[in-house]
Formats: sequence, structure tokens, C-alpha cells
Amino acid sequence: MNILINDERIEFTLENEKNLQDILNSIEKWLQQSKMTITRVKLDGKYISPSDLPNDAARSVKDIQTIEFNASPMTTFRIEEIQSLLQYLVNLKEAVQTLDKKQLEVLLPVYPDARDSLYQYFHPKKEPGKENIIDILTKYIEGSTMDMIVLLNDKDREEIISSIDMLGSALYDIAQKLSPKKTELSLDYLEELKPTVAQLNEIPILLQTGKDAQAMESLALFSEVAQNFLVMVSGIIGKNKMDISIDGQSFEEFSVALNDLLRELISAFDKKDYILIGDLCEYEIAPRIEKLIESVQKELSV
Repeated sequence: MNILINDERIEFTLENEKNLQDILNSIEKWLQQSKMTITRVKLDGKYISPSDLPNDAARSVKDIQTIEFNASPMTTFRIEEIQSLLQYLVNLKEAVQTLDKKQLEVLLPVYPDARDSLYQYFHPKKEPGKENIIDILTKYIEGSTMDMIVLLNDKDREEIISSIDMLGSALYDIAQKLSPKKTELSLDYLEELKPTVAQLNEIPILLQTGKDAQAMESLALFSEVAQNFLVMVSGIIGKNKMDISIDGQSFEEFSVALNDLLRELISAFDKKDYILIGDLCEYEIAPRIEKLIESVQKELSV
């Protein structure tokens, strides 16, 4: 069996692993030693979604030819997950407020996954006769259809919106604590961010001139700044009801794509693929960050 992590084949000796679930548990435990976690799994060329995993978990190792893992630092993964949760809550709130049936049709079925993720970050105490904030939201959303939401009275809809606001605010605070740097998202901050983005184009030159350590330091700094920036934008979207679109993408879609590119850049570093590094920096990552900065500047200037 071939086992790859972030496109790199690893030498992993199977011991007592008999099925896919055993392999997942072993790889996750192995990655945790490096403070990494599994973010995606591809089995014989096909990605496995969380909902499909129970069906494949018992698959024998004898029936698996190649298993590929995407892995990220735990902190990065948690920040990305919180960004997705914040965007989901923003979309859900807007759909409930406007009674947007099309949006509700998309958002309601995936609520159980969002609820499970919320419980990873919140551990509300059970108080007799009192519902916790997640239970309140679940009472109205889980198992509901778009027509059921439309038929709710104003008081019930206000309780949903209030619950979403409280959860969004708490998630933003958690993301700020996880983020390596904290500052206020302002027009001045955006101007200070531009030189850091411009330094991306210098990374290939540093590598070509043998300054690997300096190039890696620049990449680490940029990744840290980029993650912090994405967290702050997520927070301001949730708190200020901003609707940011970048080249027709929602902020959530944009964040996922950008983080995938950053992982690809790190992989290119490991392989010393200077051509790919140059292309990613100049044509993919830097332009995307610049467009996000422009979009946020427009919103802050209103």
C-alpha cells in the first residue's frame, strides 16, 4: 500500500492495522507528534467526505492500493474550521432574517455537522431547566425544513438570530486567541500589510541565490500574517454583517482556496521546486491577497 502525506510518500509500516479506520487512527496519532492533523483523505484517487467515512471505515487494508492525506498544523486547521463556522452562521442568520428559501434549503441539511463542530469549541454546562446556547439553536434548526422556518413567529426567529450572534462573537474571540498575532483591522493595518505581500515575489530570488533560510523565514512570516488577516476578516464579517465577495467567490470559498495554495507552496519548498514557488507567489497567492485587501478596504471605507 502507498501512503502519501501532502503529496509526499512516507515509509509507514503496518502493524496491527486491519482496516481503513485503523490506518486513520494510526496516521492521526503519528501526525499529532508533530502537532499536525488530518484535513482530507483520498482513497484510491477518490476523496472521502466525513459522511462517507462510516461506509468505508471497515474496508480491509488488502483492498486499498493508495491512501493520500492532506495535513495541516493543528492551529491552522482550527482557524480554518472557525472561519468556515463563522461564515456558516453569517449565512444562516441572513437566510433566517430574509426567509431566503434557497439559502435555507442549502444550509439546514448541513447543520448537524456545524453543531458537532460547535461542541468542539464550547462545553456549556447543563443547568436544570435551562437550555444552553447550542441547544437553543439546535431546537429550531436541526430537522427543520425551509417551510418550517418560514412559519416560525417573530419571537422564535429573534431567538435564533440572538443565538447565532452570541455563538459568532464567542467563535471570533476563540479565533483571535488562536491567531499568532492580534491587531485591529483598519485601513492603516491594510496599508501596512501590502509590503509583506510584496515580499512574496522576493522568495524565489532568495532561493535561487542560496538564501534558503531567509526565504523560509519570509514564508513563515507571510503565512502567519495571512492567517491572522483571514481571522480578522472572518470576525468583522460576523460582527458587522459585511458581505465580502472576491472575484465572485464568497469569503469562505476564498479562504479555503488560499489555504490550499499556501499548503501547496510549503510542499514546493520541501521539493525545492523554484519554478512552482515563483508561479504560486507571483501569479496565485499575492494577487489573491491583494484583491482581498481591496475588497476589505472598500467595505471599511463605506
